[in-house]
Amino acid sequence: MRASALRLLILGCVAALAGCGGNDEPPTGPDPDSPTITSVTPDTAFIGDAVALTGSRFANVAAANHVTFGSVETTAFGATDSTLQVLVPPGATSGPLTVTVGVHSGSSADTVIVLWTAIQPVTATPLLYDIVWNGFRFVAVGSGGTILTSTNGTTWQRATDPQYESLRAVAANNSGTVAVGNEGAIVFSQTGSSWASVPSPTDLSLAAVAAGPNGFVAVPGNGSVVLFSETGASWTGHDLDSSYTMTEAVVSDRYYALADDLYAISSADGSSWTANATNLRLPAPNGAVGTANRALISKPHALYRLSGKDMWSSATPSENLMDDFLDVAVAPGAYFLAVNAHGVISSLDGGGNWKMHSQFSEAASGSRVRVACSDSVCVAVGDFHGRVMVWRRQ
Repeated sequence: MRASALRLLILGCVAALAGCGGNDEPPTGPDPDSPTITSVTPDTAFIGDAVALTGSRFANVAAANHVTFGSVETTAFGATDSTLQVLVPPGATSGPLTVTVGVHSGSSADTVIVLWTAIQPVTATPLLYDIVWNGFRFVAVGSGGTILTSTNGTTWQRATDPQYESLRAVAANNSGTVAVGNEGAIVFSQTGSSWASVPSPTDLSLAAVAAGPNGFVAVPGNGSVVLFSETGASWTGHDLDSSYTMTEAVVSDRYYALADDLYAISSADGSSWTANATNLRLPAPNGAVGTANRALISKPHALYRLSGKDMWSSATPSENLMDDFLDVAVAPGAYFLAVNAHGVISSLDGGGNWKMHSQFSEAASGSRVRVACSDSVCVAVGDFHGRVMVWRRQ
């Protein structure tokens, strides 16, 4: 009897221990030690501006508070346990802020919109239509044959006195920089500082030019012809057996001339061109950008990416981030930007997913905005009332 009672007692203790200690899962719910952010002031800021955060569980030592803007981390310069002062770091993008103290992190419900800085490049800046980074400097072209250059996006020079027709587009590769414009105008420079006119095979006004590693392709805005050059200094024209008007050009793994309904003419070498029509009944593209194996084009209300040889698929954001697309570009870090008159969204995966990037400090009043980026700076041109917009990564 005594043994049976002892066995029951032992079993009861084992059951009690199992019931009390059998659940080893960590507790759920908010981390009670994480910082909380209740407000961010102001909610729009330029890179370099000071932003104030209020909340709780911040570190009293400023440098112990790590604040992340998008994917860029910085440290606070002023702190109490309930307030932080921090400068918007170079490369910051729009979105919620995250504060990390030790191993504990908390994010804001509010979004900080990072603004581009407006710069007046030269006195009486003309309307600028396009811009490119050629590895040495930014080259912006515009009305009256204007060519402006800058190595940093902030200080600009006129590269030449206006002596050409209005220049509508510009592109660059290792051979040099090419600008094209009205009445078939083509100008060429090896570095972007000294320019010369080159013979053109057409007197049609040229609307777009694109560069790949082995050549340039240019198209008019009102004709079925495509121009090709291996070096930028000597051009040939190819009449196309098509009723479509080529309005945009892009280079990826092939050369493309694009028209309404996403009708595309493509070539592997610039000499033989193949038509590729799709069923995408949309207006003509108004911007295009290509890398070694990717390309993205913008239309007024949609984005499309190259998903295979001569195959295009939708890259329009599923979220309501932006409409009225005006251009696309490649930014530092090899991610795509999509642009409208008010600002920029970005994609790290070639146009599959998008997020808010930044906003212009003033909206463009026209329907054309173009963006180009170096390794550290992006510059936007368009009808910004005589200014250009600048966003810095470093």
